[in-house]
Amino acid sequence: MEKHDERIIKGKISLFLSAKIEADNETKKRLAKEGKAIPTGLNFEFKELAYNSEVRKATISDIIQCKTSAKLSTILKCLKALDMTFPKFAEEFDNISANEALEQYKKLRAKDE
Repeated sequence: MEKHDERIIKGKISLFLSAKIEADNETKKRLAKEGKAIPTGLNFEFKELAYNSEVRKATISDIIQCKTSAKLSTILKCLKALDMTFPKFAEEFDNISANEALEQYKKLRAKDE
């Protein structure tokens, strides 16, 4: 069985969650600019994702900062908060290249290596 590089897995999950938070942040900005109400459930910061997924803020922060690996239960809670299916997550996760993930990990954790 092939050994997986934990740094790549952490980097992919970090990139995935960061992209989703950024997308919701852009939606929030657009709605605010248009003078429209901001719907509840938008995950425009990691603390909103934590609140909406009922996961500790520190846990979400540690996952996004590549400090810790995400448990499957945490991923599933986040996916529910993001209104996303697991197959869609798996597709997006697979579309993140190992190089992108490793760059993300190194950018966030370089001082720890």
